[in-house]
Amino acid sequence: MKTWVSLVIPLVLFVLTVVVLFFYPPAMTWGDLALFQYLPYVVLAFCFLLGAFFAQTRIAFISMLLVEVLFLISRFFFTGMNAARGDTVVFLSAIYVPLMSALFFRLHEKGIFTVHAGIRGLIVLSTIVVMGLVPLIQSEAMSAFKPVSGILHIPMAGIVVTLLCVPVLFVRNKHESPALGPIICIAILFFIGALNFRSNIWLIEQGRIVFLLFMLGAGVTLMWAIIESAWRNANIDELTQLPGRRSLKHRMAQLGSNYAIAMVDIDYFKKINDKYGHDTGDQVLRFLAAQMRKSDIGKAYRYGGEEFVFICQNHDFKETVEKLDGFRAYIHSKQFGVRGRSRPRKKPDVKPVKSEGASANLNISVSIGVAEDNGRHSSPQAVLESADKALYSAKKAGRNCVKAGQ
Repeated sequence: MKTWVSLVIPLVLFVLTVVVLFFYPPAMTWGDLALFQYLPYVVLAFCFLLGAFFAQTRIAFISMLLVEVLFLISRFFFTGMNAARGDTVVFLSAIYVPLMSALFFRLHEKGIFTVHAGIRGLIVLSTIVVMGLVPLIQSEAMSAFKPVSGILHIPMAGIVVTLLCVPVLFVRNKHESPALGPIICIAILFFIGALNFRSNIWLIEQGRIVFLLFMLGAGVTLMWAIIESAWRNANIDELTQLPGRRSLKHRMAQLGSNYAIAMVDIDYFKKINDKYGHDTGDQVLRFLAAQMRKSDIGKAYRYGGEEFVFICQNHDFKETVEKLDGFRAYIHSKQFGVRGRSRPRKKPDVKPVKSEGASANLNISVSIGVAEDNGRHSSPQAVLESADKALYSAKKAGRNCVKAGQ
């Protein structure tokens, strides 16, 4: 799943929420339904459980914070009718939620039953206590944080904090889905929409349903962030960012006819690891994966170790073999720069003396075995095994070549 695809669902949900509020009059009565009033709580509680189970405690803690905001604003604006206290909650939550979201996103995942999780839980509880107690000590200073405008009825401080936090969410965390931060950002967009329930673009009687619908959208979006991350962890190879063996099996189960499967193996990969180290070996794997991803031969997968797979559909077998041989020649023609172990990461101010540990250029080659669904094989797995045998033949033939299976 590409990153932009992962963002489409929550963005579409946001647009649908706005469309429903503007163009579906019966939605105005939903806020009076007890079942609908509790639905955001249920979704956010479920989101907390999912986050804890799938090792996404940051989502769990953000859900906790949203539940408290949901409760306090509902109480002060729609139940207890205490707008003065509610204004303070809106002001504090407009600052806390984006700030805590960015903070938790940048912290490493440590699991739910750890000291780190306990500390983060205390941070959330402290913000909850502040939001609950500060309204008891009203001050004139709070009047300085009035809404931006009648249309954007949110404190300026909250908008500024949100704009400062959003770029943080677009800097990818290592070992995590590249879509996680942007999806959290969309959840914050829903939250800002919820806080804007008193905007003059809505009717007064729409305030409650606007707040509940956008909070519900924030919960669903956070849930989607967990699902997307869990899917990526299960299906995408972390090192190469190619679909892994699990995805390959699913794809093979969907194949019909007129397809070919190619096995690609890096020649002398063990020697590369032994001579230059495993970090260089990882760089070689990423290099080959990037070239396969850009190729028009077919869909690329990492099979395991230094082996990769192309799934080629609706193909002409002779043309596919020619493309594979062209790909092999292209890889062999590329100069791969190996960073020496003693070479500094940053360029020094003075020209260094070339030493034994300096960088070197490495010519990589691959061997490829390919087989097609020609009626002789009973299943895609049999085609894969035929391609694997052809790969073995390419290795025996001296490597750096393409062999076709029967």
